[in-house]
Amino acid sequence: MAFANGTANVPQSVKSTIGGKLAQRAQDYFDALSLHAPDAPHFVDKIPANFQLDGLIQGLMPKAKIVHVAHNPFDTCLSCYTRLFERRQLRSYDLVELGRYYNNYSRITDHWRDVLPEGAFHNVQYEALIDDFTSETRRLIEYCGLDWDASCLEFHKSNRRVRTASVQQVRQPLYTSSKEKWRYYEKQLSLLVETITVGQVFEPKVYGVILSMEWKDAMWDKLFTHPSSLWAPSRPRRYHSVL
Repeated sequence: MAFANGTANVPQSVKSTIGGKLAQRAQDYFDALSLHAPDAPHFVDKIPANFQLDGLIQGLMPKAKIVHVAHNPFDTCLSCYTRLFERRQLRSYDLVELGRYYNNYSRITDHWRDVLPEGAFHNVQYEALIDDFTSETRRLIEYCGLDWDASCLEFHKSNRRVRTASVQQVRQPLYTSSKEKWRYYEKQLSLLVETITVGQVFEPKVYGVILSMEWKDAMWDKLFTHPSSLWAPSRPRRYHSVL
């Protein structure tokens, strides 16, 4: 179901589509992937925006394994903010928009975690992965129902083609320099920190940021007295001048 402005109502579209058509859509997806790797027994689709469609993915492909990799929100957003993406990722050019996007992602991910069947969703915490790479990797492989292969611990030695934004990182052994990296730019990221923290004020998700009661009170006043200072639309920047 599509609206005049080009947006789509995915839940309504799914609800109004008969089962046979949904099954065909899933088959079409697999057929398209098979054109790229006809002999591959498994596929990994790591498009970041997939989190919006976890429910649809699980409904169409109940045997799919959904892996959610969580990272400190400020480190995640810093990584997005400091990268000029090849394709349009306009939210990454503004700290407030980026913070709002992260909050929406966090809320919908919590929803999927609550409503999807047990076993459909596996969470990997980035910091835990860095601290105990072997154990976390084994847990992931076990969840996916795959046989253990020691080469998983030497991913940087693979010769496979990589075209994603992590092309440089995956050619290196595991490193820890991205943990708490945002603290080097804490002052410059103040708008991001405020936006994420206020957006999650109803839930105890502060992620290591210790806030004084005075700061919280000030942010509540700002939110209700001058909401536009936090939520007003902003124009995307083509470059990053803060960091």
